[in-house]
Amino acid sequence: MRKVIKFSNDGFKIIKQETQIDNHKTMKLNFSLLLFILIATSSNAQDKRYIDNMSKNISIIDTAMSAANLQLVANNFERIALAEKNKWLPYYYTSYTLTRQSYVMSDKSQIDNVLDKADKYIAVADSLQPENSEIITVKAFIASARILVNPMVRGAQFGPISGQLLDQAIKLDPNNPRPYFLKGTSAFYTPPAFGGGKDKAEKFFEMALMKYSTFKPADELAPNWGEARTKYMLDQCKE
Repeated sequence: MRKVIKFSNDGFKIIKQETQIDNHKTMKLNFSLLLFILIATSSNAQDKRYIDNMSKNISIIDTAMSAANLQLVANNFERIALAEKNKWLPYYYTSYTLTRQSYVMSDKSQIDNVLDKADKYIAVADSLQPENSEIITVKAFIASARILVNPMVRGAQFGPISGQLLDQAIKLDPNNPRPYFLKGTSAFYTPPAFGGGKDKAEKFFEMALMKYSTFKPADELAPNWGEARTKYMLDQCKE
């Protein structure tokens, strides 16, 4: 800046050049800051839309009792999954809802087709979030649902698979109540002669309820289903 004191023409030119350079740097900084704000705002808006869409569909799963309504909810989760390819929860809920649908389908010949799709989506969830107790629990849920096609034939095939997966889910997270709920459900519908019965089921349901009383989902979208059904099934055990 001492060159200003000389009042030389060259000095004034240098000052002008320095000023232009400073202005250019300022404009670049302002543009970068604006771009960052726009990206952050857009990202926040997308995250809010994702959370809102997920929350809306999660809230209606338990009230969608018919196969047709559950199919609609599964379709919604599927669309979210295809738009959010790196998030495991949309794939998880697509699979879970399809499995729920299989339990209320009147045409048993179509159950395997629905569960094949459920298997496909839970496999994607598993690839995105490996060694996850909730995902393994849904795998067990799918295996149990396949028994519905022909209980007398398939019970011996898929019952042990479901049981092994539930044991794995408990090992991964001993505080997860849902594996105990599904163990209780399996025992309830298995005749005592084959290792089931109400007495055995009751113990699992009681354990599940104890786990539910202290269970806290990781966030608003995390799995948190099964408690109301556990209470209902426990009442059925005591009748």
